[in-house]
Amino acid sequence: MQDANDPKGTVKCARWAHLNEIDPIGSAGSYEHYVLLEWPLPWPRDFRDVAELAALQDFADSQGARLQALVPSARGDRRMTVFSRDHPFSGYRRAEGEVKDSPESTAVALVAQNAHFAARSPSEVLICTHGQRDRCCGSLGMALHKKLEAMPADTGLVHSRRTSHMGGHRFAPTALVFPEGTAWAFMNPQLLSAITSRTGPIDAALPYYRGCTGLDSGRQQALERAVLREVGWDMLDSARWGEDLGATTLLHVKSSHGQTSSWEADVHIGREVKVPDCGGTVANATKTESELVVSGLRQLA
Repeated sequence: MQDANDPKGTVKCARWAHLNEIDPIGSAGSYEHYVLLEWPLPWPRDFRDVAELAALQDFADSQGARLQALVPSARGDRRMTVFSRDHPFSGYRRAEGEVKDSPESTAVALVAQNAHFAARSPSEVLICTHGQRDRCCGSLGMALHKKLEAMPADTGLVHSRRTSHMGGHRFAPTALVFPEGTAWAFMNPQLLSAITSRTGPIDAALPYYRGCTGLDSGRQQALERAVLREVGWDMLDSARWGEDLGATTLLHVKSSHGQTSSWEADVHIGREVKVPDCGGTVANATKTESELVVSGLRQLA
């Protein structure tokens, strides 16, 4: 199925993926840290190509971190925020500081700070608006950002920022929510507000869930979504970790009371769909999106 509104047969990747109901689960990636650096626009297509940040990128790679740009705030100084993953995962800890010397030295200090202090933040939302990387993120992400800015302060969103490419542009507009580390696809203001405030039925949000970046694989992310459907929003505050065991995948969930429950399922590839480049045609598509399917979900004794 292609976008019938385009007589030339070209498509916008996010609209095409949405029309074809591509399931985004398992596409979130997995990172020990997020290093968020305020950096002036315009950003290059790949933020890794900024020559002044080569040492910072090397440090990020050595730490299993993802480097992201943020649109600078109006306060004037350049800030960096680092989110660091708990083990077992129950969220990301947050540290922030001004970049006074090199960005690399600031990142080293903030990562070390997170290793000693367990400060947790209210919900923060990153919206990809990186038009140089993908036109769907540039247009749809920017439209979402403007709508969020115009919403009343009591709608559930605590703080949102524009960021560079964070993967999954075919699912634009995309959002990443901290401290939960949850990634979301095809967002709109009302749905994003329900997610950050955890209001309404979780079943309405889960079709848009890309997965938790604190879990180690796409299969674990897919299993977590299935368990979330059974347990509900509160599980996002629980410590959890997964295991990939060949044909099966395990997810362990430790409640605030110290009780651990374990879930098992078969997670396998279902539909494999050719996904066109943004502005390209379906006939010339070279990329493939593999959807993950969870079957036989069972809670272990």
